[in-house]
Amino acid sequence: DCDRNITQSELIAIMKWTQPLDHITVWVNAINTAFQNYDITCSLHQAAFLAQARFFTDGLVNLTKYGNGIFPLTPPYWQTVCLNVKEVKESFPFNDNCSDCSCLYHDNEATIDFLTDPFISSAIAGWWFTSGASLMAPAKDCNDFRIYADQGLGNGKVLGTKDCQYS
Repeated sequence: DCDRNITQSELIAIMKWTQPLDHITVWVNAINTAFQNYDITCSLHQAAFLAQARFFTDGLVNLTKYGNGIFPLTPPYWQTVCLNVKEVKESFPFNDNCSDCSCLYHDNEATIDFLTDPFISSAIAGWWFTSGASLMAPAKDCNDFRIYADQGLGNGKVLGTKDCQYS
């Protein structure tokens, strides 16, 4: 089943999230946008993506200001994200003190505000799931987790870069 959107009730059930309804609506819209932008349009791929998101973000909580973590990335990885994720590169609030990706750090309040936007964090997750993992870890065949889902890998476990073949 392809070209479908996740529904509010599906996201609530998968993430086991109890935030206010309007907040869940924002996440549903953001995730569906990422699904379209990163070609995660088939149910199997969406299920794998959401399983990853549930596991690695504690049901999306770590992607909010309340989560204390956003993404556990070091400054060089933030720069990789900034340079490679279109939504980040095109909309990061650069200013005179920050004219490139060098200021995209986890401890900067403006960066945290930006990255906790559901549309931005969902875009980063979509990019990582479909191509970014290969830039974040020196792994062979780790550039598209949709392939693992197609092969039935991850059955009963969460996929990660440890599942890739390292060169």
